[in-house]
Amino acid sequence: MPFRDYIAAPHKLAYIEGKERTEIPCIFCAIIQGDPHVITKIAYRDEDFMVILNMFPFNPGHVMVVPLRHVEILSELSRTELEAFFWMGTKTIQLVEKAFNPTGVNMGLNIGSAAGASIEHLHLHIVPRYPRELGFMETTADTRTLVMDAETTYQRLEPHLHLLQDSPTEKK
Repeated sequence: MPFRDYIAAPHKLAYIEGKERTEIPCIFCAIIQGDPHVITKIAYRDEDFMVILNMFPFNPGHVMVVPLRHVEILSELSRTELEAFFWMGTKTIQLVEKAFNPTGVNMGLNIGSAAGASIEHLHLHIVPRYPRELGFMETTADTRTLVMDAETTYQRLEPHLHLLQDSPTEKK
């Protein structure tokens, strides 16, 4: 039998089995309310939305647009909120493009656990994509390799955060 290196994460079993205990019913609502027990990095916040860094990013620059009002599905947003939500997504793509210069961007929603949603609060993922992404650990060991921490990511975004301040009616 060949020797192999293993990365053990036995603490994940409770999550996989759905037994993980949490005192926080909604992580995004806790962030919105300023819960000090939640580690987060808010890049931008207005009266309707926040743009936060994904603390376990798929790639450097992976951020999420989150409505401040707790909603779980798109149909819970009014038409005006829906337009503003996707406008903020569009502006956030411009922010990520300016700060990280990706060659592509994924914009995605996971609605419902069967679709991959791990948080029952609507949010829009903005994931920059690059031609030489790391993928070996993900492919062979089901392990993420984080090449940039949240503070460095925020520092790259910060000079461009003004891009998020346009309202949906100020289309340019």
